[in-house]
Amino acid sequence: MLVADALPRRADVVVIGAGVFGAATAFHLAEAGVDVVVVERGDFCSEASGANVGLVSLSPRPPGLMADLCRHATDLYEALSDRLGREVHFQPTGVIRVGMTEESLADVIDWAERQRSVGIEVDVLSGEELRELEPLLPEGVLGGCHTPRGGFVSPFAVVAGYLERARELGATLVPMTTVTGITVRGGRVVSVDTTRGRIETDAVVNAAGAWAGEVSAMVGLHTPITPIRGQVLVTEPIAGLPHRVVMGISPSIRSTWAANGIIGSIQEDAGFEKRVTLAVMRDFARGITEMYPHLRHVQVIRAWSGLRPKTPDRMLILGELEQVPGFVVATGGFDIGMMLGPAVGEVVADVVLGRTPRFDLTPARPDRFAA
Repeated sequence: MLVADALPRRADVVVIGAGVFGAATAFHLAEAGVDVVVVERGDFCSEASGANVGLVSLSPRPPGLMADLCRHATDLYEALSDRLGREVHFQPTGVIRVGMTEESLADVIDWAERQRSVGIEVDVLSGEELRELEPLLPEGVLGGCHTPRGGFVSPFAVVAGYLERARELGATLVPMTTVTGITVRGGRVVSVDTTRGRIETDAVVNAAGAWAGEVSAMVGLHTPITPIRGQVLVTEPIAGLPHRVVMGISPSIRSTWAANGIIGSIQEDAGFEKRVTLAVMRDFARGITEMYPHLRHVQVIRAWSGLRPKTPDRMLILGELEQVPGFVVATGGFDIGMMLGPAVGEVVADVVLGRTPRFDLTPARPDRFAA
């Protein structure tokens, strides 16, 4: 179990937020010998990183920066348990993307062609061919495509793994602590104020997810983030679920490494309200049992929610603010944040360390929403 460390008076870097972006960044910085402290307003992995089904896919977005990051993150996930020295429960199942209507099938085929154009292995298949591959697919699937790479991880194991390894490498972890201000002097970040005291520092990584806009405002940066509520159900251990990732069916369900069913796939503009709602739980139950009637008597053992950070253009906000050297933003993962996490942590660490990132981050620059 992760417990709180004492708040240091000084650190080379303060990472604000302990979801997958903040945790992965802290690990890469600590691995590079940087004195880093992670400050989290709640508990670790308590927001968007904890309210998703752990999907890992090569490219859920059109070709570009987001797709490039997804592909690299898949590479990193495949070796992450070994890298961290603890199990993150990556299940390399492959991914099926389905069309339930003629219109959605046309979109899937178009997506497949675009992925092929950048070298991703993907096969377009009929509904019958997909059911031969994955017999438990619903009869309503008209067709779709299959990619052999990708799968699932345990979101909590990923975040805990990054943070535990970062701590072993010298990082300090401070949960249940809110950042109340950031001091900029001479155009640079010099300190971070929290509800537990002040930390002098040379750099801040704003990985505060749905609250990133509040943190950016402390240095005068407009970071437009809309919190989108996601809700998740977990069932008792069950058999009879598709083996592979299935995209294009809502609500989605998959089997965890411990054989529990995890159900999700909802996006609600509910402000900062995190309440789990009975209406959504009923919709999940109705949708799942319509697609998989044999699950109608399965028991639900837990439900929770988290807030996903959505930007106006659905692009990440990623990089250093030119006007305030030392202030780096890493947010906007929205519905694929867990998928992007390992790659984002790597490139953000590169930015902090003054190294050239693997990818051109210009499309995600933090000041693109400035008035």
